[in-house]
Amino acid sequence: MTDTGLPEEEPAGFTISLRTRGLVPEVLLRGELDLRAAAELRETLLEVLSQPGGSVLLDMTELVFLDSTIISVLIMAKKRAETAGGLIRLRNVPARVQRIFAITGIEELFSVEEG
Repeated sequence: MTDTGLPEEEPAGFTISLRTRGLVPEVLLRGELDLRAAAELRETLLEVLSQPGGSVLLDMTELVFLDSTIISVLIMAKKRAETAGGLIRLRNVPARVQRIFAITGIEELFSVEEG
């Protein structure tokens, strides 16, 4: 409880998990990704992109929010993938995240798929 007598709000959570099905690794993004998640996402993507093929699929089905630090990580990863001859694809981008991509002008940088 806070000094106001109201219960404290817990910080929004996030999970970043790696799943390998088929040839292209999948990274599942859940919750609210912000500055707290940036280092973990950067590390996960760099590890995946260092593998043969240099490609990754980001599943955003359960992503609630991302901020500019995460957008920066995605752009860095895209450049890294392209340098290695790979690519980054996004799957199931929620409308609220699509809107952020549209506002920031990066929607055209990534290939997006449904399902």
